[in-house]
Amino acid sequence: MIRRLLAVPPLAAVLVAVLATAASAHVDVDPAEATAGATTTLTFRFHHGKDGTATTGLEVLMPEGVVVEEVPDVPGWTATVDEAAGTVTWSGGSSPDGVDAAFPVVVTLPRQPGELL
Repeated sequence: MIRRLLAVPPLAAVLVAVLATAASAHVDVDPAEATAGATTTLTFRFHHGKDGTATTGLEVLMPEGVVVEEVPDVPGWTATVDEAAGTVTWSGGSSPDGVDAAFPVVVTLPRQPGELL
């Protein structure tokens, strides 16, 4: 199963939310809130696959204006940043159902707060 996510910036402080579209995945992001214009590490976490299957990929769509500064290594996974598409994708690994997984990415958020969704 490959998970696809959308990270969305809000109004006053930039809050990042994720929407899972593939297989109704549940993914959390830490921190839940960040200041507009700040450089921060966002960590996307999940602890289950779907119906006992492993998760074999994760794709996060960053909102317009977010700059990916660095993608720290996650053992067993390969990270790819597509600046034109605004995505960060992890592939080549496997996280069994029921096992916690964490995928960090260092970003600089837009200076102008976005819309809260």
